[in-house]
Amino acid sequence: MSQNIKFVPNPYTAGGSMREDVFSVQFSVYVELEIGLLDNDRVSTYSQSSSHFVGGAPTVSEAVDLASQFLAKYSHDDALDAVAREYICPEEDCLEWSSAQSVRIYDREHRLIMGGAAAGSTVTWVEPVTSIPERAEVEAKIEALLSEASFEAGWDNYSTAKGLRRTAERLRWKLSPSPIVLTPYFAQELAQKGLFASH
Repeated sequence: MSQNIKFVPNPYTAGGSMREDVFSVQFSVYVELEIGLLDNDRVSTYSQSSSHFVGGAPTVSEAVDLASQFLAKYSHDDALDAVAREYICPEEDCLEWSSAQSVRIYDREHRLIMGGAAAGSTVTWVEPVTSIPERAEVEAKIEALLSEASFEAGWDNYSTAKGLRRTAERLRWKLSPSPIVLTPYFAQELAQKGLFASH
């Protein structure tokens, strides 16, 4: 039975290989949906966020393509509502609206690779940092934003605080803990994709 196991080169490790079945799904794509639900009084609404698993991919480039294909397919409200109903809110009459907020790509140990803000069928990806000074700068910005969010929440400015926390979270996407973002192949495929202005 072991003779049927096929190994393929893994471009993220120098001279390394991986089982073909593992390689084909080594990256996972998730889309964060924000949905509006009817409250118990059946008049007012409230919102909640939920992560939807889109699928697996063998490379980061293909994971980016998978995310784009999902958003293109479900960019219309009715189509996205159908996804929300099937996986998040099975009660037909409780869902008021849904929208895609962000996309995240993880490695096979569920470490963040990249994140991006979703708007309709497009994603604005956040480039991971690769230098220690830049990392420290981003961490300081995150700390300042969270401090400001706490201050605003203390004055009951909850929507402002939520926006500041969301900005901090999106900055956190730059701090990928996965060693894959430091590999030459990762830099090469991002350059080929042209995802960032600096490339």
